[in-house]
Amino acid sequence: IPVFLLFRRYLLDWRLVAVGLSIGAMIAAGIAHYQVYFMDVVRATGASNHFIPFAELMVAVDLLLWMFMIYAWDKGHKLLSGFLLLASLAAFYGSLLSVTRGAWLAYAAMILIWILYTVGKSFRNVRYLLTTPVLLRLLFAGVVFFAVSQTDQYKVMQARTSATLHGLAEGNMDGATSGRERVFKQAIAYIDEHPFGIGTDNFGHPQKGHAHNEILNVWAENGIQGILSLAALILFSLTVFFKGLKNDNELARIYATSGLMLIISYAIFGQSQAPFSHNDTLMFFIFYFYLFFGQQQLLVRQQEKLFI
Repeated sequence: IPVFLLFRRYLLDWRLVAVGLSIGAMIAAGIAHYQVYFMDVVRATGASNHFIPFAELMVAVDLLLWMFMIYAWDKGHKLLSGFLLLASLAAFYGSLLSVTRGAWLAYAAMILIWILYTVGKSFRNVRYLLTTPVLLRLLFAGVVFFAVSQTDQYKVMQARTSATLHGLAEGNMDGATSGRERVFKQAIAYIDEHPFGIGTDNFGHPQKGHAHNEILNVWAENGIQGILSLAALILFSLTVFFKGLKNDNELARIYATSGLMLIISYAIFGQSQAPFSHNDTLMFFIFYFYLFFGQQQLLVRQQEKLFI
């Protein structure tokens, strides 16, 4: 809470935020590269303790760096934009080394939010959808993916994708979801038996420490009051961030868009994982949620004072 109050009171230099994300992404991707190609680790965990949270963090960082990269370019900071582009590619590369395909679905949401951001002020802004940094980022992403496809790591991706498709074709949902169907059923049983929850971190399963679905996990452990509280918080935040897309202050719009990307990407991660049950993904979400929300509100208040 003190951190949130500080973010609402003092305006940070957005370049420090972007550079901090970039350095973290590059270090984590470097560790993942070493794990895969020097330690023969099948699925990289990077700076995390598990490959799934690592992939989620890399995808989330990549999405946020997209926004700062484009903002830096628009403000004439070409070198900084280039640096952020490289860091974004590093995050994308790290996510590939983790071979966690579910997290990549967040890129589809990013496209939608980017369109909303671009046309948020006027449909005349559609031409900005494919600016130089965006085109370069897409081009180099293809290069990175092609490079990974020439390695043994790509065979791991193929094998896991083939297993998923084979399970779906045979109607074996448990096999297609890597054993998640059984865990979902157990979570639903907990919800039926204990409507007010079984208690935080009390989800018991021989192989899984949580329900592998954020909604089911919160509902099973914290009951109806827990899921309603989470839903209220998310819906309120989405409303505030969506309103921020139409703000006249461009930096406020960047923070609003970043907040939307953060929430929606975590919502996608939460379909097959419980990111709030892992300390690293939980702390990342809380810190940057507070940052984007607080800084957006501060910029809005400053703008309102100008017109008083």
